[in-house]
Amino acid sequence: MLQELLDESKQNLGFTNPVVGVHVRRTDNVIKEALVHSVDDYMRHVDEWFDIYEKQHSGVQRKVYLASDDPGVLPEAKKKALCPFFVRRVAAALAPSIPFISTIRGCLLCSPMRWLVLIGFLLNFPLCWVSITFSTSSSATYPHFIFVSDYEVSKTASLGSCYTDASLCGVILDTYLLSRCDYLVCTFSSQVCRVAYELMQPLHGDASERFKSLDDIYYFGGKNAHNWLAVENHQSRREGDISFNAGDTVGVAGNYWDGYSNGKNTKTGKSGLFPSYKTVNKIDLVKMPTYP
Repeated sequence: MLQELLDESKQNLGFTNPVVGVHVRRTDNVIKEALVHSVDDYMRHVDEWFDIYEKQHSGVQRKVYLASDDPGVLPEAKKKALCPFFVRRVAAALAPSIPFISTIRGCLLCSPMRWLVLIGFLLNFPLCWVSITFSTSSSATYPHFIFVSDYEVSKTASLGSCYTDASLCGVILDTYLLSRCDYLVCTFSSQVCRVAYELMQPLHGDASERFKSLDDIYYFGGKNAHNWLAVENHQSRREGDISFNAGDTVGVAGNYWDGYSNGKNTKTGKSGLFPSYKTVNKIDLVKMPTYP
C-alpha cells in the first residue's frame, strides 16, 4: 500500500531524472538548532551541479524536487521562476563571437549590465571579460528551473499538524523522493535530510559526492567519533585556533564552510578552529569475515 502511494505520487508529480533534491527546513526548533537559509542559498549549489552535469549531457531541463516544512517556500521559488527572458542559451550561442564573455545567467530584465553586454555585441564593441553569476541576493531569479513539489505535504508538516497520519505520509514521500534525486542540497542538521542521504547509499554504492549540506557535516546519534587526519603541519597564529602536525588525529565537531572547521587535537587535547584543507577524512579499516 505504501509503495503504491509512493509510485502514484511520483507519477502524478512528474518526478523524473535528472533532478536535484532541495530540502528547506524552516520550523521544528530551527531557530535554536540551525540558521534559516533562503531559497537562493540552496539554488546556488543546484545551479552549480547542473553546470557541471551539462558538460556531458546537453539540452537537459533543470529540474528541482523541492521539499519543505514551510508552505511558503514553493511560492517563493516559483515567483522567481516566472520571468521568460532567460539568456543562458543566448550567451552560449554568442560565446564563439564574443570570446570574452564567459557566462551570462539570470533574467534579461533584472540587470542593466546584461543589456549592456547585448548592446555591446550588436554594436561590435570590444568587451572585457564579463561573468554575471548566480546572485545570492533577494533579487536573484532562476526561470530556467522547473520546480516539482507537493504543496499539501508542506502544509501538513507545520507544527500544528505534524503529528497527523497525513503528515507522516508526507514525510515518507519527501524522504523517498529526495533519496531518488541525482544530487541533494539541504542541511544535515535536519534528520529528514540525513535519512534521505542514507537511503541514497544503496542506490549508488557511494553517494558521498552527491550532496551539499549548508550547515552540519554528516552524523547520527550515538555514532563513534568522527576523526580527520592532518596531512600537513599547522601552527596556530590567532586565539581560538589549534596547532597540529602531519599525522595527528583531529576529532571534528563541525565544519563552518568558510575554510575552517572546529575540532580537538586528540594528541594535545586542545580544541579550536583549524584550516579544513590541511586535513582529510580518516578511514578506519577493519577485517570483515566472509560467510559461506
